[in-house]
Amino acid sequence: MPALQEQAPGDLGLARLLVAAAAAGVAAQTAQAICLREVLEVARGGEAILGLALAAWLTGGALGALTWRGAPQGAAALALLPLLLVPLLRLLPVTPGGWAPLASLLALPMAYGPGAFFGSVLRRAPARRAIALEAGGSGGAGALLTLLLLDRVPAMALVAAAGALCVASTTRRGFALLLLVPLAYPADGLLLERRARGIWRGSEPLRVEESPYGRLLWLRRGEQRALFVGGQLAMTSPDDALAEAFVNVVLAAHPAPRRVLVLGPGLSGILRECLRHPVETLEVAFEDERILAIVREDLPEADRLALARARVRIGDPRRIAAEEPRDVVLSLSPEPLTLSSNRAFTHEFFEAVRLAPGGFLAFTLPAAPNEREGEVMARNVSVFRALGGAVVLPGTHDLLLSGAPDVDPATLSVRLLERGIVLRHHAQDFFAEEFAPEEVLRVTAAYRDYPARPRPAVPFDVAPREPPGDAPVPLPNEDLHPGAVLLSAAALAREADAPLLGRATRLAPHAPLFLLVLVGLLAVLARGPVLSVATSGAASMGLWVTVLMAYQARVGALYGDLALLAAAFMAGLAIGAQARARRWVVDAVFAGSAIGVLLALPWAGRWTAVGLAMGVGALGGATLAVAAAAAPARAPRLYAWDLLGAAVAALVFGTFLVPALGTTGACFTVAGVKLLSLAGVPLPRAPSP
Repeated sequence: MPALQEQAPGDLGLARLLVAAAAAGVAAQTAQAICLREVLEVARGGEAILGLALAAWLTGGALGALTWRGAPQGAAALALLPLLLVPLLRLLPVTPGGWAPLASLLALPMAYGPGAFFGSVLRRAPARRAIALEAGGSGGAGALLTLLLLDRVPAMALVAAAGALCVASTTRRGFALLLLVPLAYPADGLLLERRARGIWRGSEPLRVEESPYGRLLWLRRGEQRALFVGGQLAMTSPDDALAEAFVNVVLAAHPAPRRVLVLGPGLSGILRECLRHPVETLEVAFEDERILAIVREDLPEADRLALARARVRIGDPRRIAAEEPRDVVLSLSPEPLTLSSNRAFTHEFFEAVRLAPGGFLAFTLPAAPNEREGEVMARNVSVFRALGGAVVLPGTHDLLLSGAPDVDPATLSVRLLERGIVLRHHAQDFFAEEFAPEEVLRVTAAYRDYPARPRPAVPFDVAPREPPGDAPVPLPNEDLHPGAVLLSAAALAREADAPLLGRATRLAPHAPLFLLVLVGLLAVLARGPVLSVATSGAASMGLWVTVLMAYQARVGALYGDLALLAAAFMAGLAIGAQARARRWVVDAVFAGSAIGVLLALPWAGRWTAVGLAMGVGALGGATLAVAAAAAPARAPRLYAWDLLGAAVAALVFGTFLVPALGTTGACFTVAGVKLLSLAGVPLPRAPSP
């Protein structure tokens, strides 16, 4: 065991120091889980913001470990900072751009306290044992949060209890701070109510609940109702005009829609319109039964009756859609702005949907009908190609139907007439006129032939057009290569006039080159343990973020399981901290393990993801522990380098690299980083004869 540094008067004994290390892990994991969930909601579910938030968090932890020079007793009080900062996160507006970066940057001061506290402990305790206990405390807290606490105890009460635990680990008087926990209950409720009112101006919250898929807000404004899931609008009620237009076009395009499956929470009017057609079996699938419980009793009477006639299914829509063939499948997912919503637009999803002969899948995508160019069109084309082609009915929301449905306006009108359907919100005679055959062919050709410019809607150009520049390139849209999400971010950057974000999305495919150049420079400037620790921090965080992204794409429940996956990562780090191998051996194993992670990601269910996160954490912990044990006086500095390397990787992998190059590109980048870092690790020399 390495010798401890000389203790100053008033320093804690070894046992208290080790308890404090575990308390630091609990505080860090609690604050991180709550911070990341709040940031996700502010960004309306956009998981890319997690990269910036994690980078800010890790930077804050590194700064705390490097700059705090006082005793652990003083640093413990800083662990209460999250109690002051969570309210700031709750006060920020919920928006896909704008405030989301500021929300993520608040992670830096939230992490500073736990980082300073653990850094002060690490200067006084055996490095290997302190690192293992901090990681173990973090892992245990993450598991407890996910399985028991996060959905039952207010966030502010949790961070108050974790901060009080840190103070109590250094002084008995800290237990008095537990009185903050009951005070946090009403404060948390008031802040949640304000968040709910702010997300839809002028509304009042009817229900607020936590779900594995995001916070559920059921709001009322006058006669209108709205459901938000993780900050993203999922349903409005009543919405009869939109439901009438969408359902009757789709079902009239099928000669006999007997078996119909509706995917998504869009209940208002949808089921009622379906039942006006000759439907024999109507099913509606909900990913989360909490959504059904929230909205069921507050729907209009006609919608409740329609729901009672439908077969309600709870579970993964992809699994339900693959069970048996249907004539028509209606997918009501929001546009693919996030990995969660993009699950309904990937190649794997389209492959899973089973259709009867002549059946088809129908969904909408927001469009730019006046130009059909730019990032929105490239995003839509990515989905179009993932589907394998479709008939596209034009509008401000293009309607895509797979297969070969009959969408001739005359046929649609005749079928509505034969079925005795009288439209209430649209002109019966002109209902389908916008879907003239030549216009459908023109728009479908624009999707098929992209990036070629579509011919104009009229036989002449109404105004001269600039020669086309470099058109955005469509990307594969698969579970493990969600290109539509990156193109959605690029479209948002243009719409919000955010040139920095737009430039970053264009440079995203070059992210691996940036990382490898950075490692090369570090290999020249900082050989030895700093290089090994920094690149291992980057590699472990890069792989962990890749696992998170793959889990969200495959399962969609990252909001609920984020703390569990973080717990697995930290538990692995605690296990890895016991390693006693040489640094170059750990680095070489790390490089090879990246390919193993890549091969396992297609099966990234809950427990597979937990196992991968634990393995990745073990490799990172082994590198840090081996380096810190060899140089105990430099342990806090090495810990900070580990966090800084992880911060860079979190930003690059989470924000751009995975959507641009997929998990394959991400894992090969990690392997390259670790192989390159071996150049700066001295190999053992043979003894002289």
